[in-house]
Amino acid sequence: MGAIKFRLRWYSVPSLSLLLGIVGCCAAMLFTARSGVLWWAALGIALFVLWVLTMYSGTIEVTQVDIRASGKTFRPTVVPRERISAMHWTSRVITLRDSDHNLLLRIASYGWAGSQVLAIAEALGVPLYNHRTKRGFGKDVKIGKLMTRPPAN
Repeated sequence: MGAIKFRLRWYSVPSLSLLLGIVGCCAAMLFTARSGVLWWAALGIALFVLWVLTMYSGTIEVTQVDIRASGKTFRPTVVPRERISAMHWTSRVITLRDSDHNLLLRIASYGWAGSQVLAIAEALGVPLYNHRTKRGFGKDVKIGKLMTRPPAN
């Protein structure tokens, strides 16, 4: 098995909702501003550039030996595969844990689609537990729900 690389999708629901929010706010500010139109346009361009950097900086690479994360991670960024026993997905972070439930890697979860997170867990060969509630709003549940793909018909 070669390395499998996962990137954030610009067309995922979280990504598009953020982009539409940026465009909508900038358009509303631009059309309601009486002066300083260039300032609002510069703000819109800066927010768009920030969106592009956020969407394309998140990468997770699964190799035979380890998993490497870049972009929106909280150190460390390389973890040996044999130490990973489970993945947990909350509204804010995706965590990789060992058999003693110790934290190995934290990745910001914004922008990752559920199918992508499940594909990462399948590539690692570990179970994925979903701790998100109310589509990410509200408190995360303490005991996660095991995520699996629906059976093919």
